[in-house]
Amino acid sequence: MNIGDKLREARKNKHLTLREVGEALSISYSGLAEIERGERNCNSETLRRLAEFYGVSTDYLLFGEKSPQMSNVQLAFYNGTKDLNDEQLQQVMDFVEFVKSKK
Repeated sequence: MNIGDKLREARKNKHLTLREVGEALSISYSGLAEIERGERNCNSETLRRLAEFYGVSTDYLLFGEKSPQMSNVQLAFYNGTKDLNDEQLQQVMDFVEFVKSKK
């Protein structure tokens, strides 16, 4: 399954049309259709925006990881950390390692 197929599947799982997705993300309907048909490449920013919109990981779209759907907690974590600088991200990672060590 290629990226276009995965995007189409994610869109249909949300019961959305190409027009609805295009309007929500300010991306042309025709451009989205071309990406889904495999006629056009998806740049990294568009890929990120589509993955976030559909609640799937970019790894799933690119590499077909087994679990395409991010959990609500994973999505909240991603959304809560995407604007942090490197130092803040390192603090978050240090805390994650601390929590993991408590198992």
